[in-house]
Amino acid sequence: MTTRITGLATGLDVDAIVKSSMLKYTMKVDTAKQKQEVLEIKQKLYRDVITSGKDFYNKYFDIAKGDSLLNTKSYSSVSFESTDASVATATGTSSAVKDNYEVTVSSLASAAKKSFSAAELSGDQPIMVTYNGKTVTIPTADMTGKTEPERAKVINTALSTIGLKASTSDFTAGILIESATTGALIGTAENSFTGTIGGVAFSKSDVGTNLQAAVTSSKGTVTYDGTGEPVSASNTITLDGVQFSLNAVGTTTVSGKIDVTETKDKLVNFVNDYNTYIEKLNTLVMDTHDRSYTPLTTEQKEAMSEDEITLWNAKVEKGQLTRDSDLSRIVNSLKSSMASSVSGISSILEKIGITPVEDYQTPKNGTFTIDDSKLTTALEANPQEIMKLFIQVPESDTLSDSEKFSQTGILYRMKDILNNEFVSSTNSPLINKAGIMGTASFTQSSLSKSISDYKSKITEMETALATREQAFYSKYAKLEVLMNNFNTQQSSLASMLGTSS
Repeated sequence: MTTRITGLATGLDVDAIVKSSMLKYTMKVDTAKQKQEVLEIKQKLYRDVITSGKDFYNKYFDIAKGDSLLNTKSYSSVSFESTDASVATATGTSSAVKDNYEVTVSSLASAAKKSFSAAELSGDQPIMVTYNGKTVTIPTADMTGKTEPERAKVINTALSTIGLKASTSDFTAGILIESATTGALIGTAENSFTGTIGGVAFSKSDVGTNLQAAVTSSKGTVTYDGTGEPVSASNTITLDGVQFSLNAVGTTTVSGKIDVTETKDKLVNFVNDYNTYIEKLNTLVMDTHDRSYTPLTTEQKEAMSEDEITLWNAKVEKGQLTRDSDLSRIVNSLKSSMASSVSGISSILEKIGITPVEDYQTPKNGTFTIDDSKLTTALEANPQEIMKLFIQVPESDTLSDSEKFSQTGILYRMKDILNNEFVSSTNSPLINKAGIMGTASFTQSSLSKSISDYKSKITEMETALATREQAFYSKYAKLEVLMNNFNTQQSSLASMLGTSS
């Protein structure tokens, strides 16, 4: 920083004079900085909208999540209890109906298997195993001097490449080799394996078996005898939308009961989060900006306390996105996705207890209230209808946009909107405008480019201001020199006159 000592000879307040002379130029710089800050505020607000939108999308519209409302199993309204869970348990899918089942398991589906003694797999004889047309050689050299579990690990690593696995037991000696697949067949081939130890063939493994069980409901009995139809190669079967997991030989009764609690809670949480997001967007669009509040200059901040600055900045931020076209489009699209009926579905949200708020002048416009009891009753009465209301998919790919929208369930409509607005950076006008922090879209966004342009412009303006300011100081410095010379001459003259007298 340059230290200036001015006004000593002239008696002028040079700093004040220069500051006054530079005022209009300083104001231009401050105005440019304020415009830059307004763009930064808008970008921050847009990015917050994008982040909130992505969070909303990830919470409810990521179909990879097991509890996503886009999964049909989220609408299962029947739960099942077993009198003996060690024999069998059951889970209802979205198409399950309330019924009671007697489940008798005579024999579980099993894998191809064979036990080997520790001596047989000692590690000093070459071992080859053939399964499903593939042969693998076990690296016996890697088993020398190893414990039984360690040898099993070496064998398992080799056999896993052809669909077999090896294990040991704390209760029995030796190593068990079995197929990863249960049932009598692998495709069309017999589920068994053969091989040699030291060049000598060992006896063929047991052949895997199919399930032998019977399930009786109000509709009759379905029998699995292991050979005729139906055949199950696993111990999991699905009948009438009910998935049975069979665990052991025995008999149990599985009772169904209506239970919509989980589905209802998911829908209530969704609507509440939707309301929160809509109110957030509505507030940004509806708030008006008080133009008397502009970003503070450095000089203004120096004259204010931290609390005063915080309150002022909040006033500056409020209303910066009023009537914003992008936010208005998003709000209207989301409202339409919820409010429009779904073609072919008699139920609408209001009929199932999700009622629109009749308030058009506040941020609650487009939100919903929930009648918990009415929603529960509707889910118990017709879960399939409500599932279609939310996740129906059009049957044809050749529909017009309006036809597709009409036939699409509420959640899939909303998924498309949120994806286009907040997930797909290629299609999103908002992301193209504001960008996402930490991605290329941020630096390439139109607002980032405008802010960068302002920064460059301000740097040029500040350089020009400093040059102009320095020129003024130089002028007054010369005046100081002249005044010093004049004062020196005057002093000398006075001294001379004083001496002569």
